[in-house]
Amino acid sequence: MAFPPEFIDELNRVTSISRILGKFVTWDSKKTKAAKGDYWACCPFHQEKTPSFHATESRGTYYCFSCHEKGNAFTFLQKSRGMSFTDAVRFLAAEASLPLPELTGKEKEQAEKVNYLIKIHEIAANHYQEQLYLKSGKPALDYLDSRGLKPSIIEEFGIGYAPNNLEIIKILNLAGFSQDQIVEAGLAKPRDNGNGIYTTFRDRIMFPIQDSRARIIAFGGRAMDPDTPAKYLNSPNTSIFNKGVVLYNLHNASSSVNDDNPLVVVEGYMDVIALHQAGFIASVAPLGTAVTPEHLTQLLRLSQQPILAMDGDEAGIRAAKRIVDLVLPLLEPGKTVRFCTLPDGLDPDDLIRKKGISGMKDCLNKSMELNDFIWTSETVGKRFDTLNSKTVLREILNGKISLIKHFVVRNIYKEDFNNRYWKNFVQTAPKGKGKKLFEASEQSKQVKESLNKTGKLNKSSDLFLMEATLISLCLHHPDIIESEIGNLESYDFETEELNGIRSELLRETESKASSSNGFLNILKEGEYSQEIQELLDIGEINILPEIADQNALTEARVLFQEILYWLQILQEEKNLKQELTRTPELEDKGKLLSKQLKDATLKRESIESNILDQDTATSQNGIGEQLDDTVRLEGIIASALTTDNSTFQDGNTHKPSEKTPPSDDDNVVVMDNSHRVSKEDYDELMNLVNK
Repeated sequence: MAFPPEFIDELNRVTSISRILGKFVTWDSKKTKAAKGDYWACCPFHQEKTPSFHATESRGTYYCFSCHEKGNAFTFLQKSRGMSFTDAVRFLAAEASLPLPELTGKEKEQAEKVNYLIKIHEIAANHYQEQLYLKSGKPALDYLDSRGLKPSIIEEFGIGYAPNNLEIIKILNLAGFSQDQIVEAGLAKPRDNGNGIYTTFRDRIMFPIQDSRARIIAFGGRAMDPDTPAKYLNSPNTSIFNKGVVLYNLHNASSSVNDDNPLVVVEGYMDVIALHQAGFIASVAPLGTAVTPEHLTQLLRLSQQPILAMDGDEAGIRAAKRIVDLVLPLLEPGKTVRFCTLPDGLDPDDLIRKKGISGMKDCLNKSMELNDFIWTSETVGKRFDTLNSKTVLREILNGKISLIKHFVVRNIYKEDFNNRYWKNFVQTAPKGKGKKLFEASEQSKQVKESLNKTGKLNKSSDLFLMEATLISLCLHHPDIIESEIGNLESYDFETEELNGIRSELLRETESKASSSNGFLNILKEGEYSQEIQELLDIGEINILPEIADQNALTEARVLFQEILYWLQILQEEKNLKQELTRTPELEDKGKLLSKQLKDATLKRESIESNILDQDTATSQNGIGEQLDDTVRLEGIIASALTTDNSTFQDGNTHKPSEKTPPSDDDNVVVMDNSHRVSKEDYDELMNLVNK
């Protein structure tokens, strides 16, 4: 629904953002200065203990200095309460006692249609509730009692009963609604012979479905006759109801979500009601359809980590896996989902009745993070004793990672899955045919013990094993050396012996034999023959299929790049720490920049004004793109001084292997630790600091 711009402006003018937001957050009494219109609270968009959420009454805006959420009263209601823009306008207009503008043309016609469809559902809901307590509804009431529902819960959720007759049609006709309107509402269907209409719901327990404003917009019905083909039947899609968007009980859950009441997503009405009765009041369910991206978008608006409690049967597991692919593109920092797999094929209602509230709470507390769920569902109970099985796993995981749109989240997931793969297939490679994942490798311990006792290499750290694997890949697949020669030249190995072998590899690359065996034979006759032989004798490394299989060049190259990536990150972190320790000037500069950043954050009000004024393109729903000086300052300082120097000005994240050695480029400022910062970033840093 479109509102005149002048009406939105007036609504903005009369809306008190502190009063509206104060309905959903608690203003901090120490930091808040109400007389100056300066309000502080713990942010409702992420968990924190120190208030960083700031609202300015005079501007009608809010901004979180921690998670950087920002906007006005309209955006707050949309993001935190799951309202549409139209509903947010209606809510704020009602709070301000400001009448909505008169509608004309199609808008007026649409509004009238919404009104009479809502009215039809209200009349029907009252009728169904009355029928539940009559003689014809006694079996339905007895069934609800057998499911453990208290009378107060039945009344709270407006549960009723639709008898097997046409009475509701007569009641609606007497109320002034035509047969076409009743059909349009989804409560009746035309007869095949064209002679009149018949009721959609017959001999069913009725569950009213409400929108975010608690208006009844549809029904769900459970058949009393066990032989009825459709056990559950929902209203068809109408002008006011879309089953792919609406979530059952969202109107209650949206105002109840907090740290003590996690947002729980289950599969059906009875599960929601049973959870609500047990104290899990922030529970919702899709309506006769699988969870959709629209559902997930609403859930992530209301909660940072909604919990998906799918039934513990095969269908529930399949549904959970399908949700994974839908939610990955929606992930943002601080926004994810958790999975709670219910035991023994039970649904939440069954679990509560069998194991009580504590059983359900324990299950929710053990819910898995999304990355854990993906890894577990793709690995547990499966064999990975062949190169092909590992290749398939990597392809699946890479496919999941590619679905993530946010580059920071995508890199975090890639790092996590690479670490898991390394620990389970490289660091503790399983012995024996048919071995399953997650079984400990005694060979790993034996090799490390032997390396501690004898041998010139005399190293047993995980870092050494990673570096040794890198060299071994080159020894067995010399073609890797040519494509990675720059990275090999720039990387500094921890031991003199491995650095020496690396030098031998590079020297012999141009004259190497055509086969890897020929290349190895040449190297075995060189200066580091003993060390090379020691590498070849490390069974923990050479059991890897990427090394053992001479035809696995592609897989070996991928493994080489992943190992090198993590080694370079570790080395860069170590170098930077050493540089800060031995270079007081750089350490002092870091302290100076940190002090400047703290000073800048003390001026939050002026900074916030810049954020909300500069480059703001205001759309109808009040959401705009703002330039955040504080975020830019933090980003540049992080790029210059933090141990993770992977985020650059263009917002992309590059592996360390993609960096080039320092040069004489006039557009680059080279730090003492050889870290390169673009001159543009350096100049902007100085401008921001000196504001």
